Amino acid sequence: MGIFKKYTKKITILVLLIAIILASLAVKVVNLNYNSPFNDEAIYVVVGKLGVFEKDWETLVPFEWMAGVPYFYPSISAFAYELGGIEASRFLNVVFFALTAFLVYKIAYLLSEGKDKVKEKAGCLAAAIFAGSSVGYYVSRLATYDMPSFFFFALSLYFFILAEQARRLPGRKYILSAIFLVVAFFFKYIIALYVPILLAFSFFVQKTSYRKRATLVYFALPLVMAFFVFGITQFKSLGIYISVQTELEIKSPLVDMLVFVVNQIGLILPFWVVGSYWFYKKEKLRVWAFFTFFSFIIILFHVLNQRLHTLDKHILLAIGGLAVSAGIGVSNMIKHKVHDRILLLGIGVFWVLSFVVSLKYNSAWVNAYSVMDFVGKNSHSEDVVLSEIGAITQLDLYEKVNPLRVFTFDWIYYDEHEGEEALVNGVSDGYFNTIILETQEDGKSDFNSAYHELIVENREFNRIYSNIYSDDHFEVYRRNY
Repeated sequence: MGIFKKYTKKITILVLLIAIILASLAVKVVNLNYNSPFNDEAIYVVVGKLGVFEKDWETLVPFEWMAGVPYFYPSISAFAYELGGIEASRFLNVVFFALTAFLVYKIAYLLSEGKDKVKEKAGCLAAAIFAGSSVGYYVSRLATYDMPSFFFFALSLYFFILAEQARRLPGRKYILSAIFLVVAFFFKYIIALYVPILLAFSFFVQKTSYRKRATLVYFALPLVMAFFVFGITQFKSLGIYISVQTELEIKSPLVDMLVFVVNQIGLILPFWVVGSYWFYKKEKLRVWAFFTFFSFIIILFHVLNQRLHTLDKHILLAIGGLAVSAGIGVSNMIKHKVHDRILLLGIGVFWVLSFVVSLKYNSAWVNAYSVMDFVGKNSHSEDVVLSEIGAITQLDLYEKVNPLRVFTFDWIYYDEHEGEEALVNGVSDGYFNTIILETQEDGKSDFNSAYHELIVENREFNRIYSNIYSDDHFEVYRRNY
C-alpha cells in the first residue's frame, strides 16, 4: 500500500505539472495571428530568409545592429515562417516558453530541500508562477530571439546546478552548462550580464581545491575561450553595434521605468515575500541571495540605463528568478491541506489577473495588415519602395519585390548617399515608386518623426507623388509617372 500511495502521489504531481504547461500553452496558442508582425519580428525573418535561402548575410549588415548572432534565431524563424507564416514563427517561441517553464520546475526541484513531496511542490509552484505571468504571455507570443535565448540560459543553469550538487566528476555537467550559456549568448547578447555572476559564484563558493579546479577547467575556461574567440572574430562588428546602440538609445523617464517594473512583478511579489520569509527564518540565504540578485540585476541594469524598450522583454529573466525563490520558500511553509487550498486559490487568482493584464499586448502596436494588403496588390517587381513601418514591408513584399529594393528609415541608400541625404534626394528625384507613411497622430520615435517631416515638407513631394491610400494610421503615396 505504501508503494502504491507513493506512486499515486508521483503521478498526481506529474499530472499537475503537465496541466500547468498545457494550460499555459492553450492560452498562448490561441490567435497567434493577433496582429501584424512588428518591426523586430519582421526583420529577423527577412535576415533569415536572405541568409538561408539567398546565401546573403552581408547586405543588411546584421552583425552591426542585431543583439545576437544573425545565424541563429533568424535562421530558425525563417524556416518556421516558410512553413506557416508569422503564426509558425510565434508558435516556435511558445514551445520554447513551455520548455523553459519545465526547466524552471526542474531548477526549483533541485534547489529545494527535504522530501520529494516538498521538492515537487516547489517545482510546480515555480513553474505555475513563471508560466502564468503576463510577461511570459507577451514574450512567448513574439517571434523574437528572447525566448530561445532564455530557454538555453535556463538549460545552462540546470546543468550548472547539477554540477554544483554532483558528489564526484562534475566536469561533464559544467561543460554542458558552459556550452548552453554560450548558445544563449549567441541568441541574445544580454545573457553576457550573467556570465561574471555565474563565474564568481561557481568559483568562490567551492570549499575544496578539487571543486575549484573542476569549476575553473570545465566551466570557466571553456567560457573564456569561447568569448575570446567571438570577441576577436567579431571585434569590428561589435564595436559598430555598440556605437549604433549608443546613438539610437532611447532614454525613458525613471518614474516610467519603476511603474513598469511594479506593474510586471507586482502580482508575483506576494509569493516571493512569503517565500523569502521562510529562507530568512531557516537561515538558508545562499539560494535566496543568488536568485534575488539574479532577478534584480537585470532590472537594475535597465533602470540605470533607462532602457524601457528592452526591459519589457528582459524582465522575464527576473520573473524566472523570483518564481524559483517563491516556489521553494512557499512550498516549505505548507503544512496542512488548507494551505494547499489557499495556495491553489492564490495561483488561480494570479493566473486570471495576469491574463487580463496580458490582453493589452495584442494591440501594443498598430496592425498593418490592411495597408500592406493594399500595397501588395499595387506593387510591381521593379518597384523601389520607401516605408516608414520598416521591415514588415520588406517581409510582406518579399515574394514580389526584392527586399533590397524596399528601404526603411533605418536603411536608405541612393546615388552614393545614405540616411537623410538619400531620403531627401531620393524623394526629390522620384526615385521611390511607393512611399508608405504612418500618420503623425500615432506615437513614434523622434527619429521617425523627423524623417517623416523631411518627406512631407520636401518641395517636390506633392508634385511627384499622389496619395492613393489613407486610413486612421497609414498613408500610401505613388509616383505619378
